[in-house]
Amino acid sequence: MILEVIKHVARQNCLLQIVQRAMNKEGMLLLSTLNHYYAPFYVFNPYHFYEFFPGELLNFIEKYFTVEHFYGQVAGRLVLVPLPWFLLMRAVELLRNAHKFVDINRRAEICRTMIIAAKDNTHHA
Repeated sequence: MILEVIKHVARQNCLLQIVQRAMNKEGMLLLSTLNHYYAPFYVFNPYHFYEFFPGELLNFIEKYFTVEHFYGQVAGRLVLVPLPWFLLMRAVELLRNAHKFVDINRRAEICRTMIIAAKDNTHHA
């Protein structure tokens, strides 16, 4: 899980390579980060190396992983906290069904956070 971290890392490609090497073939990457469409409403943050637009994040992640889900978290409705994996995935499913997550491709402008679930593409034959 890389929750709200990638924007703070200068060498983001190295982070994903490390995660990819450490992940087993059944593993799943769960990554969340600020949506830059939404970011202009915030004051410049000197601790953010780079904030992605949705298409940029998708293209970047797909260099290392196969994206299975790409959601946007609607602002002000949810805070993700560290949970055991099975509980987190259950929470994502429940919340997706409760319309707290939206299709990032259709409603990027209202999503504060982007959430990706992806598998390592090097294990796929």
